[in-house]
Amino acid sequence: CAHPQGTKCVSELLDAWLRIDSKNREAWNVRDNMGKCPKDLASGKTLELLEEWVAEDEEEDDTDDAEDDDGLTSTQRSKLKKKMLEASERAGAPRAVVVTKSNDEREEKSIDEDDENEIISTPEPITASSTASVSQVAPEPIWPEVIAWYEAVKNLRPIYEVSVSREDSESEPLPLFPDDTLIDPALWFCNSLNRLQLKLSPRLTILSSQLSRLTNLTILIVSGNGLEALPDCIEQLPLKSLDASRNAIRTLPKMPHKTLEALDMAVNQLSDIESLSECANLVSLALDNNPDLSSLSPLPFDQMKRIISISASHAAIAELDPGLGSLVKLETLILSHNPFTELPPALAACKKLKLIKVDSTKISDNKVLGYIDKGEMKQLAKYWEKNSAKSTGGGGKKGKKR
Repeated sequence: CAHPQGTKCVSELLDAWLRIDSKNREAWNVRDNMGKCPKDLASGKTLELLEEWVAEDEEEDDTDDAEDDDGLTSTQRSKLKKKMLEASERAGAPRAVVVTKSNDEREEKSIDEDDENEIISTPEPITASSTASVSQVAPEPIWPEVIAWYEAVKNLRPIYEVSVSREDSESEPLPLFPDDTLIDPALWFCNSLNRLQLKLSPRLTILSSQLSRLTNLTILIVSGNGLEALPDCIEQLPLKSLDASRNAIRTLPKMPHKTLEALDMAVNQLSDIESLSECANLVSLALDNNPDLSSLSPLPFDQMKRIISISASHAAIAELDPGLGSLVKLETLILSHNPFTELPPALAACKKLKLIKVDSTKISDNKVLGYIDKGEMKQLAKYWEKNSAKSTGGGGKKGKKR
């Protein structure tokens, strides 16, 4: 259908034609809200199919297929619905996934909201591009939060956020699922999720690569566990925000650099951030309390046009990269408890800088510390600019004429 509201028109076509029987052709004249009847709206091929279907009506053997109240046999209705849904797809209507009740047989069909088939309660397997190796069928959900997701999907009301928090203690330890995991395996089949939060136990040391099933996930919060690493599939997800603070992570995998905007890796055991070398879209970065982190230099400073906040206190940073001066939108820089001796004067170019924290560092320039304590960022920038001019031979008083 070439009508501007193609999907709606196709739906009205289907409703009209389902009312046709062998003695009634009035549905030819049913018109939509723009005065168009089915015959006007159908494309050439669809119109041909509809006329062919009408011609078949009187020849149908009613002894094989009982008629319903709409005058159509089940065979006619099935044929018509298939043809109209094909036309609907060409007009841009969405597809949905349907499964049979058997776990051994799965099929994908186009359906509308009135279809009585069982809506899929488990998502399709991940694509061939994924690195995860997983089973074809979702296990039975155990966690109430996951059960709720499955029920919501069956009722055509998908849930987009799941938050799971559990208390773990020696007296009442969290139960293990198959494969010795603390996470309900059915969680990885909740493929409508765009936000997931997991706070379980220091015994949670690894996330399954089945995380890659959650292809709509934009926010992942796994802080306060015992993770020693993040799965490589993190790079495949469309994450905008990742909070993996307060774990035991030593190295980072490649990040989804095209989408990632907020990263919190505070209170871990990172020694370098090489994997962030392409994360030019970061807006907020927290690296506090990584005692072995010695440098911020891997960051692509010259490309980071959106970064507003960088926090890397309680680390081992002995020298700061002058590239920090290219962060034109930087507002907050927190670098307390580090062994560096000076801030790069290039920071004078960060005109939006509002807050700098350098408590317990080895900066010896009292003027710099004074301006920072008073929050006088403009005066600090002028001081740096003046000193830079002197060091390059510019400025100073003019000599007297003789």
